[in-house]
Amino acid sequence: VNSTLVIANDNGTTPVTVANGGSTNDTTPLLSGVVSTAEAGDIVRVYDNISGSAVLVGSAVVLADGTWSTNSTVLATGTHPLSV
Repeated sequence: VNSTLVIANDNGTTPVTVANGGSTNDTTPLLSGVVSTAEAGDIVRVYDNISGSAVLVGSAVVLADGTWSTNSTVLATGTHPLSV
């Protein structure tokens, strides 16, 4: 699935988008995106590519408009290269 990936710190009252390569203190950030080639009902999976292995940290159903969102599983403190 070809999708954008937006990571947002949502542990405050207003979600704040985390810049590419940026950081957050939120251990369960909001993950969202837009899929251009999927159909409503398809599943998007987000992986943490830490230590060279892909670990599933979230999945979401694509809506009719191509958008999706989910909160990640709890991430340990540290760097987490995420991908769809």
